[in-house]
Amino acid sequence: MVQMGKVVVVLGATGVVGKALVLQLIQDYRYDQIHLIGRTALYFDHYKIKETLYADLEKGLKEHPINGDHLYCCLGSTKAKTPKIEDYKKVDVALPLLACSQAKEARFEAVVVVSSLGANAHSKNFYSQMKGEMEHEIQALDLPKIHFVQPSLILGDRKEFRMGELIIKGLMRSLFFLWRGPLKEYKPIQAKDIAKAIIWLANTPYDARKVTSSKLIEIAQY
Repeated sequence: MVQMGKVVVVLGATGVVGKALVLQLIQDYRYDQIHLIGRTALYFDHYKIKETLYADLEKGLKEHPINGDHLYCCLGSTKAKTPKIEDYKKVDVALPLLACSQAKEARFEAVVVVSSLGANAHSKNFYSQMKGEMEHEIQALDLPKIHFVQPSLILGDRKEFRMGELIIKGLMRSLFFLWRGPLKEYKPIQAKDIAKAIIWLANTPYDARKVTSSKLIEIAQY
């Protein structure tokens, strides 16, 4: 039997995946309340939405631990936004770990964290290494239901201009045959498809903890 009246906590709702996620959660009958926690307002008015803003997100979470049924963590930054490594790792590693620790303490039913394709704690690439470290530390919490979604390049409506995304969009149209066989994992993925897969993973029995980009695209077609 599908449980109704769920409360979902979303971190990173102002990002491209977070926004797509909120739009889909609003239409999902299984959720009665969507609790958005962050530093910047989403400015999206709906009776399901409860928004809590903290100037210092880490301090806010520590003073007011999260509570609910599902946690969707879409936190992530860029070097342009957070040039200092310690600030970058705080957003991409420390904050997701803190939220997941609180989810375990509060006995959340399911947790889904947005990571990245190629996440590996031993990678020589800083970004992949950081995401891998985040996954490793959260897995050590031994949450009853945890999934790390690992998308390739994410396409969607962003506030900032990204030349790389514009180029890839053009390649998708003209060189669609590239994203087959061993290269299928690197096919760019729409934010709305990631969001759909996140909700599906949280509400469906599924064993794999790490879900790569091609599987996310497949799940989004269900």
